[in-house]
Amino acid sequence: MPSIQECESLLASLVKTNTCQPEGNEAQAVRLVLGMIPKGLETHVLHDAPGRDSLVIRVPGLEKEGALAFLGHLDDVALGAAAWSVPPLDALVRDGVMYGRGSCDMKGGDVAMILALRHLAATGRMPAHTVYFVFTSDEERDGLGVRHVARSGLLDHVTQVIVCEPTSGRLARCEKGALWLHVIVRGKQSHGAYPEEGANAIDYGYKLIAEARSLIDTATRHPLLGQASLSPTGFSAGGAPNIVPGVADILLDIRTLPGTDHAGLVAAIRAAADGIHRQNPLVAFDISATNDRMAIETPPGDPLLEDLRDICGKIGLSQEDSGVYFYTDASLLMPSLPNASCVLAGPGESTLMHTTDEHIELQSVAQFTDLYTRFLDQRMA
Repeated sequence: MPSIQECESLLASLVKTNTCQPEGNEAQAVRLVLGMIPKGLETHVLHDAPGRDSLVIRVPGLEKEGALAFLGHLDDVALGAAAWSVPPLDALVRDGVMYGRGSCDMKGGDVAMILALRHLAATGRMPAHTVYFVFTSDEERDGLGVRHVARSGLLDHVTQVIVCEPTSGRLARCEKGALWLHVIVRGKQSHGAYPEEGANAIDYGYKLIAEARSLIDTATRHPLLGQASLSPTGFSAGGAPNIVPGVADILLDIRTLPGTDHAGLVAAIRAAADGIHRQNPLVAFDISATNDRMAIETPPGDPLLEDLRDICGKIGLSQEDSGVYFYTDASLLMPSLPNASCVLAGPGESTLMHTTDEHIELQSVAQFTDLYTRFLDQRMA
């Protein structure tokens, strides 16, 4: 297990490197990571957008098939409007806890990956199968980095993926999917005294929300992920109390369970909108998907899951199955790896992600580094 001081030093450097959205500037973090790893490794810097880079490090094994990938991201969410009680980019440490934006989500996981890579290189041995360490840009918004990595073909031989996002001391074998819809309702504006002369976009917007919600299977309950859901997260219409609005703008956040056909769900919602239009030709809907993230699930008994679970029992981490309700880069990577297994396992408490005064216990970074290095030791040729 690495020392707490080593974890603190690396994590402080990353937290002090401002990679907050929307700018990201992950290229500076990539340069920092390259300076933290041993010389002579095979590295691939992917330029996702100006100033926004991703990094893939390849450690060749005896076999390229059956490769393993550790997956992390370098960007952070914005600092937020609420005041912090500590400087958010100073990496302040109190009683073994580091405070700072990105400390938990997920630069702590990045540090554990870097330390595991250092361990692998220091052994001087070749793994039985190739190992990749992937650091992406833009995970917190559009996934520019992981999309580029998937298109690059660098990971085409990967059959096991460990996502190093914070999982509260547990292994997560599944994550919910997300489908975000932007709906524009077009009705007919009229005077508030003559509502029958118009078609109120607010009324018809709520009608579509109700019909869309009826299409979500909320009766099925996943043992680790609970139920699917639909939440209206934005609704803008009108502006004057005496005008029936002719246009409404709606945002919908749909969270899905593994196996949900997103394309089929969008088609069904569009069909519901068409039905409303047939009932009142004055009303029309424009519906577009702005975010489409598939749900991920690895079945119980999968070798990756069981090997990690066995190590967890030896180092004091929970062996209990869990799932996460948020999505990760895995939602965009796994469709390109249809035969791969995926487990989320990383330092930090998931409830602290995106919060004011975000922080992480340095002991957690060390403990998950221990998990990764022991797992790699088992894969040596």
